[in-house]
Amino acid sequence: MEKEVLLLDDEGNELILPKSEQIPTDYFKKGENVRAVVKKVELKNNSPLIILSRTHPSFLAKLLEIEVPEIFDGLIVIKRSCASPAKEPKLPWNPMTTVSTP
Repeated sequence: MEKEVLLLDDEGNELILPKSEQIPTDYFKKGENVRAVVKKVELKNNSPLIILSRTHPSFLAKLLEIEVPEIFDGLIVIKRSCASPAKEPKLPWNPMTTVSTP
């Protein structure tokens, strides 16, 4: 049986993080904040069931956008990410401005 993580947001919505969408080394404690991207939203009994992913290709790009101010500000653009869970990511990037020092 596949182990899932059931999360609740501030509004009481159920968020499911299936084992297949977790990084192999993931371990979560009760009450811990979890960062993930929304993979799919389904309606179940007239309430949303939100499926999360930590392995989707956009997860790394969104995480870096939050953590790296230059990416958030648009100074660096991530063109694509080539990563699989538990392996070192490969990120081609383009600086939007050229910085030179005297």
